[in-house]
Amino acid sequence: MTSVLPRLRQVDPLQQAYRQTVQRWRQAGHQADLHRPAFGTDYLAFCVEGPGGGWQGLVEAREWLAGLLPALPVLLKVPCSLERIVELFQALACPLESGLDELAYERLSTVEVSTAQGLERSLPRVATAWGFLWLSRLPEPSRQPRPMAYSPWLRDLPHCLRATLGYSQLAPAVLPTLASGDLLRISRLTWHWQLAGQPVGEFTLIERGLQMTLSPQTPPTELSDALGGIPVRLEFVLHEQCISLAELAALIEGQVLALAPSVLGHIEVRANGRMLARGELVQLGESLGVELQQIRREHADE
Repeated sequence: MTSVLPRLRQVDPLQQAYRQTVQRWRQAGHQADLHRPAFGTDYLAFCVEGPGGGWQGLVEAREWLAGLLPALPVLLKVPCSLERIVELFQALACPLESGLDELAYERLSTVEVSTAQGLERSLPRVATAWGFLWLSRLPEPSRQPRPMAYSPWLRDLPHCLRATLGYSQLAPAVLPTLASGDLLRISRLTWHWQLAGQPVGEFTLIERGLQMTLSPQTPPTELSDALGGIPVRLEFVLHEQCISLAELAALIEGQVLALAPSVLGHIEVRANGRMLARGELVQLGESLGVELQQIRREHADE
């Protein structure tokens, strides 16, 4: 069914990614903001390659040189040319260090002089020992699960645990003929247990219940990381109300269930069925999204 949506507030996905990046850097203790590079200033525009993929950045050429060699202007009779600055930038094994793991890199791929012409938006900017660094292309987000912080809210978050004995195959035509008293053979025993649909280990059926073990790929010392990688099912609830059976029967196809305009600003987000946050329904590029406004907190340090 296709919905005809009311006009929603537009959110630029790239600008949203920039804001989240700056927020993440600030939480890590770095001086960061969104800032538009000044047009006409000489910048070094460069691309880097690293273990987590590549990214692109800008640094003000002479500011970078002054941060690298503070005493150099006193020693030179004439200012260093941009060509020499580019050569120096390329010659150094690590010409720029941000202190951010996500911006770690192995090598430069290209370096050129830029005047920031054509840049129409503010970019994420972080302070380094050699001046400010702007990112014109963000690195790919890390897919490695981070260690889990066991706050009270996360510790009580429900997860679906499933213990599966095994599997069999059955012809579809046989399904309607099944009757009470029939026996189904388990063709392949697995003894697997899963969390949120993800295989985690095996179990043994003993007299007291299920004895759980982790798979060889998930040693006990890495259990926190493994649990941190288990997906959480998010549910976005637009509206919820109690109605009678008579009212339910009257809801024929095409009938309109009246909603207050404010419901679009109070979408409820549930994590594994549990209340997580409320937010506003927005148009996020070609998709729909929910901009969080109220996040459930049980303790101030969460």
